[in-house]
Amino acid sequence: MNQKPREVSAKAAEATLIDECPEPLLCYSCKKVAINCYQRDHGCRLCSICLTCWLRLQDTAKSCPCGETDRPSISDEFLLSRTDCLPDIAARREVNELKFRCPNSGCGCPYSSQLKHLDRHLTADCNFEMRHCNLCNREVQLHLLNSRHKDLLSESCCEKFFAPCPHCNGSEMLNRQSFLTHLDSCQARPVECTYSKAGCGWSGCLDELEQHCKDSCHLHLRLSNIFHQQEIQKLREELAKAKRLPEEKCAHTSLPEPNDCHNATQVPLKRRSGVTIRANK
Repeated sequence: MNQKPREVSAKAAEATLIDECPEPLLCYSCKKVAINCYQRDHGCRLCSICLTCWLRLQDTAKSCPCGETDRPSISDEFLLSRTDCLPDIAARREVNELKFRCPNSGCGCPYSSQLKHLDRHLTADCNFEMRHCNLCNREVQLHLLNSRHKDLLSESCCEKFFAPCPHCNGSEMLNRQSFLTHLDSCQARPVECTYSKAGCGWSGCLDELEQHCKDSCHLHLRLSNIFHQQEIQKLREELAKAKRLPEEKCAHTSLPEPNDCHNATQVPLKRRSGVTIRANK
């Protein structure tokens, strides 16, 4: 015997439909998929969200969203309630079999499944679901909660997260702000060579940098010479280009237009004894 389909959570109900929904499974009010469907006593189907909104208006509502009149007279004391809106088990079962994208797909989650599996995904697997940080009380995506949100090296580190320096491991417990101050004097922090822009590929700890510079004086001089020669060549090329621009502009503006050249060879018309003669130079 088939089990009664469970209601999906409000978050799962925000999922985007992938499959095409049969018209009988659409909510009569919002015209969307009737998730957690209820059926009125006269046959129309409402999703749980529209039903809840409708119940709030029961003191003023005179008809169902589908147009069916519920109260023929003002003296009728019958009010719309869930007693005449029962869960539509058959419709819910069909809707739960439809395929939806995760409601966090807009944040990057690629997961998709039947609607009935979405709550399990959101609870256990979705790395883009929001989780509560027990330190700063903010809501953070799960994949960030145990990574960048609790990493002193990250700009988005929780301000109330404390840990030793990840480079020297000998410091006291630090938060992000005190860690940045500590970095100025941390001898174990990773650095690049002072001549990295010139082409030296060395990297290591700060306390090793001085010895590296002593051991690589000749290399650094050669790299610096090549680097400066390249910079000088670039400046020469830019200077030559800057000098050519005014000359090219002047040459371009001094060239006569084709029509001007044609007109320059012509002499005004002369009229002699009733005959027009054009003389050329």
